[in-house]
Amino acid sequence: MGITMIPARSPQAKGRIERLWDTLQSRLPVEFKIAGISTIEQANEFFADYLIKFNEKFAVAPEDTICAFRTLPEEICIDNILCVKEERILDNGLTFSFYNQRFKVVTNSMSVYPKSKIKVLLSPKFGVKAQYGEKIYDVIHWTEHKKSKVKKSKTNSNNKYRPDDGHYYKYGHQAWPKVTFEDSDHDILKMLEKIFLTQIA
Repeated sequence: MGITMIPARSPQAKGRIERLWDTLQSRLPVEFKIAGISTIEQANEFFADYLIKFNEKFAVAPEDTICAFRTLPEEICIDNILCVKEERILDNGLTFSFYNQRFKVVTNSMSVYPKSKIKVLLSPKFGVKAQYGEKIYDVIHWTEHKKSKVKKSKTNSNNKYRPDDGHYYKYGHQAWPKVTFEDSDHDILKMLEKIFLTQIA
């Protein structure tokens, strides 16, 4: 912003403000006592009228009325400078966590990349924004969609299909005589017919 700070470590180096404090420290306790003020809330209400009277009595008009402040260039947004700034790293979805909330950087181009380090700007004027390089991006609250977990049914050996006692494949070797080469074709076909009818039933 082109501002140079000159620290004043002694009252003599900042005489103008120290004279103001000296005046207020000697006058305010008396003014509060006269007005019957005993709480901070009452003092804040008292200052609204008192400051006007104080300035009328003690304010001094400057000899040079020309403003010493330089004009702010149009490409500089003062709100993006005078704000709280913290660093974060974007994940693969261009989202980041900020004070237990997730935000997503709003961009229509590939100007911001995953795993990039950004600055999070926080201000009462615009809320939350993200700065990557020299560009400022808007952000939106981001809620991750929870994936629906399909519970896989545990295969229990007790739930497996068990044939009943009359099933041929379980007890057929006991329920029906074994087929041998000595049996005639007629006997074999008759036995197979009985097995077939049993399975249908």
